[in-house]
Amino acid sequence: MKYKQVKKEIEIKREGWSSCFDPVVLCFSGHDLDPKLRQRRALSIEHSYREFFEHFISKVEKELIQTFEMKNSEDDIDYNAITMPFRRRDQNHMPWQTILAEAVRNGEPADFSNESMNRIYAVQKLETRTRYLHHLIMDFNIISNRVRALLVDRLNSVGDKRDFSIVSIGGGPGYDHVAFWAVLLFIRSMNHNNSMEDVRLRTRVFDLYKEWEPIISEVDKAVMNTSASLETSEIGGNVSTLMSSDLLSLHLCDIRLDLCADINAELCEAIDNVDIIVFQFVMHENASIILSEDEIKGATLDILKKSRLGTIMICTDSQHFVWPNLKTAAKLHGWEFYSNLERKINISFGPKQFVLLQRTHRNS
Repeated sequence: MKYKQVKKEIEIKREGWSSCFDPVVLCFSGHDLDPKLRQRRALSIEHSYREFFEHFISKVEKELIQTFEMKNSEDDIDYNAITMPFRRRDQNHMPWQTILAEAVRNGEPADFSNESMNRIYAVQKLETRTRYLHHLIMDFNIISNRVRALLVDRLNSVGDKRDFSIVSIGGGPGYDHVAFWAVLLFIRSMNHNNSMEDVRLRTRVFDLYKEWEPIISEVDKAVMNTSASLETSEIGGNVSTLMSSDLLSLHLCDIRLDLCADINAELCEAIDNVDIIVFQFVMHENASIILSEDEIKGATLDILKKSRLGTIMICTDSQHFVWPNLKTAAKLHGWEFYSNLERKINISFGPKQFVLLQRTHRNS
């Protein structure tokens, strides 16, 4: 298995080191590396973290399916049976597909007020949506490297500095939380011989629909149960001290409105002290409202203005026509960016359209 092979190679290379490190950056380190060797290392680490991700996400998926079938037996839905046809791209007659297609076409938010439909969506889209974000975070680029560096810093820190805060805009079932956990556990697994602190990775999902709350609660439990079930050798120690009932929570928001709107009060407060802000497949669905005369408006613009220095924003979507306006507004307010246009080559099985941003200064 590529994961175990790379893990052994890294252990040999870092023997005697006590602090945690980013395994992706390590595999690219060395200015005098032969280009072919660098390429082999890049492929090895990529295969390794993707193998770990598939292992982790399959366990979370099984845990979630089992929970839904036990708690919602009255619906007579075989969640396990509907997952594989979806992965084979036989997506006809999926209850949420028409809703999403209309949302993308009209540039308006999709209706996720049906809890039964939401459970099906949560299971069917778990692997793809978490994979997009996970593979983007693990990519070797200037801003993704900084995202992982923040996690490594927390693993090497003590006290309150161990907290890692994520705001997930329109995060629905909690996919962003699952993706970041997979990243954190992989980094821990590659550092299992080193001294590590327990990172408290907390994700606050801000969404338009309160119907996601029971599902988010089950996703949180599925992640915790899966993490606890992994062998100590896989993740670098017991994660029981990481577990808490408030690691993943739901809060209401409406990004079509300004950040000062009453419904956005909690979001406004959260932005003041957050490490990462994620917009996964949100901006395009709200384009008809957040774009006015080719300018970013509403809460999105306010977030660009209000965020503290160092904040990182991760945006993925099915289309890219919002990106030029987003980049223009971000640059005006002191953000630097890296997108699929700068990368030029698509991330294999990752998001085709993305923008990564970090606020580095405040323009006067």
